[in-house]
Amino acid sequence: MTNLLKFISGQRQTLARGLFVLLLVASVLSPLEIPQLIERVDLLLMSAAALMLILINFEATFKILKNFNIVGISLATFYSWLWICAWASQDIKIAVKHNILASIYLLIFFALLTILELEFKIKNGNSLIYSYLIFCFLSILALIGFVEYITPDILLFRAVGAAEQSYYPRISSLLNNPNSLGVLMSLGILLAFYLKKIKIISNFEFCWGVFLLLITSSLAASRNGWLILLSVFFLSYLYKIISLKKGIILLAIWLAVLLLFPVSNSRLRIQEKQYSKSNTISRISLWKAAGVEIIKHPLTGIGLGVYEERVGRKVTGRIGFHAHNIFLNVWVETGTIGLLLFLNLLVSIIKKVNFRSSLSVISIILIFLSQLVDFFIADPTFMVVALYFFAIASYSAFCESRERGFQ
Repeated sequence: MTNLLKFISGQRQTLARGLFVLLLVASVLSPLEIPQLIERVDLLLMSAAALMLILINFEATFKILKNFNIVGISLATFYSWLWICAWASQDIKIAVKHNILASIYLLIFFALLTILELEFKIKNGNSLIYSYLIFCFLSILALIGFVEYITPDILLFRAVGAAEQSYYPRISSLLNNPNSLGVLMSLGILLAFYLKKIKIISNFEFCWGVFLLLITSSLAASRNGWLILLSVFFLSYLYKIISLKKGIILLAIWLAVLLLFPVSNSRLRIQEKQYSKSNTISRISLWKAAGVEIIKHPLTGIGLGVYEERVGRKVTGRIGFHAHNIFLNVWVETGTIGLLLFLNLLVSIIKKVNFRSSLSVISIILIFLSQLVDFFIADPTFMVVALYFFAIASYSAFCESRERGFQ
């Protein structure tokens, strides 16, 4: 046992990176289940990977708790309030189920902080390796999405892809829906710009990665994703991550790709044909329904997850439609007190951000911008990537104070 512990201690960096990859891969396994035993294999694997990440770097937890005490208190307060809202909810079983999901995300966030601390401590550590792994992962998802567009009848896509959800020919790769895929492709392009600037990726990796991500962003046909992509170009130029010339060239390539495929033409209203039944669902109707529930339950809300399983279903006829705005969704499900606690949590995180860190600032802006007309808490892949960006944003100022911050 002693030898095993010594081996694990000596290989912690390799183990941490392997577990991080497992975390990413597990996030796309939501359709998998073990009948009569495990309904969500993805959540089980994600929880196991997060726990292992914490255990192999357990001594870092005390340092993290010490340096993130304000964030920790804000997070603990908001998390406790979620359970109060659950017990006050008329749909307590639904709220408790979604609170458990929130607990897993909290565990993942803490695990991500521990691996950043691990890379900081190790002499040859490089926290940006995780940004590189996410870039590779998103590029693979982009490639799978392109294959889905060409051959949607493959069993894999019939089980988890857009065809099953009546999205096709919009694609969702291995994710829950095309909108979250579109936003993730844009975040992948941000990573490509940043990693190329600091010479982490080669010209070959950059060109093929960006090309795949642009194509899949077009095929996902998410207007929210396209808005985020335009923001990526603008903010990357503003922070001098890409040059004006390179930005114009890539924008021209993206525009050409948009015009090439009928599905993106449709979303641009260049062609009249509509490809997605979900387009007929009005966000305004969902926002109005949220307003009605806020008036009925102003203090504790209706409970986490209840909107998409109860209220959204009444509006759309299907389960899974949230309020399509992060702040409105938090308000309706956790009440006015919950919204204030959530805003306090965000402020405490923002205070930790090193505003000279271009990746931290841009990623946080893009994540919140994407959630003004959507809410992807039910998409594990988006949440893992978003939590990673929140982790590096929270950690950036702390690292700078130790003379080794993020760029």
